Amino acid sequence: MKFKFFVLFLGTDGSGKSSLVEAVDREIVIEHSKTYLGMGNEGWLLLPVKWLGKHAGSRPNSWVFLGKIFWYMAFPMELMLRRLKSMFNGECGIILIDRFPGVPFLRHRFLRHLYMSVLPRPHLIVVLVGDPVIIAERKPEETTPERVMRDTEKWRRVAQRLNASRIIEIDSSVHDLEECTRQVISFLDTDKYLSHIVMEAAR
Repeated sequence: MKFKFFVLFLGTDGSGKSSLVEAVDREIVIEHSKTYLGMGNEGWLLLPVKWLGKHAGSRPNSWVFLGKIFWYMAFPMELMLRRLKSMFNGECGIILIDRFPGVPFLRHRFLRHLYMSVLPRPHLIVVLVGDPVIIAERKPEETTPERVMRDTEKWRRVAQRLNASRIIEIDSSVHDLEECTRQVISFLDTDKYLSHIVMEAAR
């Protein structure tokens, strides 16, 4: 019997999401895999959709229609293909998810439900937070302390709307990568639902 336990990592740019996913991936001893479901430069299967997302996001009047095409059709199709690729590759065990798109979960109900039908429901959400000044200094060309503060609150709201079984916050400006990893592994080790489905899968 196979089991799936989804762990989603959220946070602003510079908070250390991808580094933490990689570190946790190296430490987990039971069956696991990782996947990327964000809007960054990596992981795209449909390059025209990537282009559309980058340009429609600027939102001048001439791009409004294309923006709707991106959010309501093109990007859900891209995410479905990523999910199918993961499942085809034998996705099972603990699945580490490096970010979700935030916009759909902060808009109206239809868009939120559309993306919830495409994306997996996380069992555990790890939200990385921290001192805005320290986090912004990690990527000064991409963000500012003010943006870090806004984004952190945004990701907290997104996490609440995903109806996960557990949501934890880790301060990545206080704790180094090793300690952040230890905290995630500790939560996984003490999660009763994960322990239950692992035992059921072993029977």
